[in-house]
Amino acid sequence: GENIALISDAGTPGISDPGAILVRLVRQAGIAVVPIPGPSALTTALSVAGLTEGTFIFLGFLPSQKGQRQKLLASLADSEHPLVVYESPNRMEGLLADALAVLGERRAFWARELTKSYEELQEGTLSELLALAGSRRNKGESVVIICPGIKNQAEGDNLEELLLWYRDHSGLSLKDACRKLASDLGLSRSQIYQQALELWQHKD
Repeated sequence: GENIALISDAGTPGISDPGAILVRLVRQAGIAVVPIPGPSALTTALSVAGLTEGTFIFLGFLPSQKGQRQKLLASLADSEHPLVVYESPNRMEGLLADALAVLGERRAFWARELTKSYEELQEGTLSELLALAGSRRNKGESVVIICPGIKNQAEGDNLEELLLWYRDHSGLSLKDACRKLASDLGLSRSQIYQQALELWQHKD
């Protein structure tokens, strides 16, 4: 029943400081993370997402025309940085559908009605968030943070770290995790399987 505050003497926590790591761990433990009003919805959303440390690309509102929106997303498909987007309620489903079609399946964070009575924070894959958006009438302005694809993260992350993430957080079997990583990284499953097998066998 206790409330714990994360504060920083260098601006909004979770942006260009280790706060994002703490926020991520707290969210993974199933503990609610609630933002306080900040200078903008952008920084407020980033402070509770736990998805970024440092660099990100802020796109504001994407073009209203589907073709222009998809073209802009395609130009950033290979970015190694999270994409942060503002969106209105009546265009949320279209945004998520275009992001999924152009960028492929990715992790994403959806923050709606930040610091208001009906605030909602959702984390999942683009397809999961798209299904949610399509199942209801969306209200209020939103911030959407789209993570880089695994292929774009691979250069900075070693294979063991990726395998550990899949083992502990994806819910996939050993076989399915190897298939997914092999496809995303352009490797053969045999290159991944032995290392993955050792990690799965040592899971607590």
